[in-house]
Amino acid sequence: MGICAHAIPVTAQDKAANREVLRALQKLRHEVSILKEQNNHLKGEFNKLKKQANQPTVDVSTAVPLKEISEQRQLINQQASRIDGLEARNASLQDSVDAVINRPPAEAIEIFECVEPAWIIEAGLINWRARRPSMPYAGALNVQPGGSFTNNLRETEFDRDSGFRVAIGRRNEENWDVMFRYTLLETGGNSSVGDAANNNDAVFANQLDRSLADRRLNLNVDDGRVDVASESLSLDHYVYDLELGKTIQGDTMKFRPFGGLRFAEIKQDASILYQNRVAANNLDSYLINSNVDMSGFGLRTGGQFDVKLWRNLSLFGRGAGSLMLTEFRVNRTDAATDQSAGITESRAHSHKYNSIVPVTELAVGLRYQCGNFFLAAGYEYANWFNMYQHLDVVGFDDIDDQTTPVRSDRGDLSFDGWFIDAGLEF
Repeated sequence: MGICAHAIPVTAQDKAANREVLRALQKLRHEVSILKEQNNHLKGEFNKLKKQANQPTVDVSTAVPLKEISEQRQLINQQASRIDGLEARNASLQDSVDAVINRPPAEAIEIFECVEPAWIIEAGLINWRARRPSMPYAGALNVQPGGSFTNNLRETEFDRDSGFRVAIGRRNEENWDVMFRYTLLETGGNSSVGDAANNNDAVFANQLDRSLADRRLNLNVDDGRVDVASESLSLDHYVYDLELGKTIQGDTMKFRPFGGLRFAEIKQDASILYQNRVAANNLDSYLINSNVDMSGFGLRTGGQFDVKLWRNLSLFGRGAGSLMLTEFRVNRTDAATDQSAGITESRAHSHKYNSIVPVTELAVGLRYQCGNFFLAAGYEYANWFNMYQHLDVVGFDDIDDQTTPVRSDRGDLSFDGWFIDAGLEF
C-alpha cells in the first residue's frame, strides 16, 4: 500500500463561475492593453506640443495655443485615470483566479491509501478428481443352484490427476484489476472384472445392446453374460475465464468481488469391452465407444473474502457461479465381432443439442503474502449441472433384432481436490 492524492471534483456551478471569471479577466486585460497604447500615443502628442510651445523663437503661424496643450493634458489625465481603474479591477479578478487555481491543499487535494499499478502473473498446480453419476458397466455374478444369482455391480471411477492453471492481469492504483485465467485438466480411469481365460460367463454385461448381440453373437452373448468386461474413461477439461475485479481493503480483512466471461470445452470418452470365450482360440467381443463433446460460453460472477490470521498469513474463501449456453455432441457406437466368422456388425447413434449449464465453485485455503509475492493452498469443488451425458439402450427387442430404443441419460459432473497457487506483482 502507498499514499495517493487527487483533486477533489468541483461542481458544475463552480466550473461555470470559474469560466466567467477567466473570460472577464481576459476581456479586461485586452481593454487595458488598448488604453495603454492610446495613452502612450497621447503622451507622445503632448510632448510634441509641449516642445513646440517651449521653443525660444516662435513663429506665430505655427505656434501651438496654450489652450490646446491644456486640453491635451486633461485628456491624458482622464485616460490615465481610466487605466488605473481598469488595472484595479484586473488585480481583483486576478485574485479570484488565483484563489481558484491555487486552492489550499485541504480543499483541493484528497489524500488516500492506494496501491501501485502493477502487472500480475499467477501459476498453480491442481490435483483434482472428476466425478460422474453412478453408471455401472458390468456386474460380478454369483450363480446359485437353481438359477438364483447375486450381481455385484462395478463402475469405473476417474483417477485423481494433476493439471495446472495460469493467469495474467493488470491492476490500477484504485485496486481494480482485469485477469485472464486458463485451467487445464486431463484425466481418466480404468477398471475390469472377470477373466477371459475362463469360460464361465460370470460377468453381467450391463450396457450391452442385447438385440445386436442376439443378431450377431447369438447364444454366446445375447443372454447378457460374458467372461470379462473392462472400461476405460478419459476426460479433457479446458476452461478460459476473463474477469474484472475490485479489491476492497480493510485493516484485517479484504473482499474482492469479480465478474466476467467464461468459455469452456469439456470432452468425455468411454470405451467398454465385453469378451466371451467360445473356444480355445475363439473370443467373441462386443465394444461400446461413447463420446461427448461440449463447448459453451457464458457469464461468471463471484467473490473472495480474506481474513488476516497472523502477520502475513490469512484465511480465504472463494465462491463463484456461472451460467453457460452450451452445445452438446453425443455419440455412441456398438460393434459386435464374431471372431470365428470374421464378421463385425455395428450400430451408431448420435445426438446434437443446445442446453443451459449452471456451474458452481467453492474454495477455501490459506494465503501467505510476502511483499509482491504470494503463495496460496487449499481445497476446492466445482459442479457442472447436467454436464455428463450418456446414450443408453433401454430395452431388448427379441422379435426382429432391429428396434432397440435408445435414451439420453444426464447427470452432474463435478471436480474436487487440492490446489497450490503462486503469484507475483511487478
